[in-house]
Amino acid sequence: MHSVESPDKPRRRRVSGNSEAVARNRRFFLGVLIACILVVALAAGAAIFKYAFDTVEAPPETRFDLASLFLRGDQKSSAFPDAKNPCIVVQEHLEKLRRRDYASAYKDLGEGLRAITSPAEFASNAQKNEPLLRDIESFSFPSYTSDGGSAAISGYIEYATGGRSRVDASLVKEGGRWKIALLTLIYQ
Repeated sequence: MHSVESPDKPRRRRVSGNSEAVARNRRFFLGVLIACILVVALAAGAAIFKYAFDTVEAPPETRFDLASLFLRGDQKSSAFPDAKNPCIVVQEHLEKLRRRDYASAYKDLGEGLRAITSPAEFASNAQKNEPLLRDIESFSFPSYTSDGGSAAISGYIEYATGGRSRVDASLVKEGGRWKIALLTLIYQ
């Protein structure tokens, strides 16, 4: 005889040991899936944050005064640039100091200055004057005078934060190259 179940009673299913394991496995894999989705979402969020908000701007490159390449010591304009222009030597020296390349900057000094200043003293002095070499926006050396064996240069360092420093330099020619005999920076 068949028993008739009433529609009010819910049907009970028989639960076997195998179906309990399947249910447990499904819950476990669902938990693992949710954890993986959260890890991927956190990684994507961190990458987006790093890309969009956590950026460091590189400082702008210093602009060199290349107009002085066309000036000669006698202040007359020329059709060809003067590759051994003392203004460029001073600008390169100041840029080396800004980059803290003291060994290379020391080589720019003339024999007389190197005789009275050791590399350690030079580096120490350059470190003390480091604030004058921060945030340089451009150099401006519109003219210089030269008598063939020596040169006198006056110009300015312009700062990105405003203000400027006056640069006065004396150079001597040694071995066919300009070397710095004296360099003075005064913040104005």
